[in-house]
Amino acid sequence: SSPCLVCARPAVSLALTRSLCYFGSSGTTMAGTGKVLALFAFVLLALAEAQRSVASKYEGEDLMITPTIMTGMLFGALWLVLFMTGFCCLFQVQTPATFEEKPLTLNKQY
Repeated sequence: SSPCLVCARPAVSLALTRSLCYFGSSGTTMAGTGKVLALFAFVLLALAEAQRSVASKYEGEDLMITPTIMTGMLFGALWLVLFMTGFCCLFQVQTPATFEEKPLTLNKQY
C-alpha cells in the first residue's frame, strides 16, 4: 500500500519552509527572501490541497444572489471601508489643549 500522503505533507512543508529560510552559503538567514519563498511554498501547498475530485452537493443549483444584489453588496462594502477610513482619520486629529494668547512678534521686516 502507498504511504499516507496527508500525514507526510506537514513534514514536507516544514522541511521546505526550513530549507527556504536558510539560503546563504555561510549559514546566515536571508530573512526577507526566505519568508517570501516560504510564503510562496505555503500558498502552493494550500492550492494543491484545495483541489478536490468530488463535486459538492450544492453545485448546479441556482444562486440566490443576482448581479444587482452583488453590485449593491460590493458598493456597500466599498462605502463601509471608505467611511471607516474617514472616521478613523477624523478622530486621530489632535489639537492642543490650550492656545497662546499673545500675538506673534514680527521683527525687522524689509
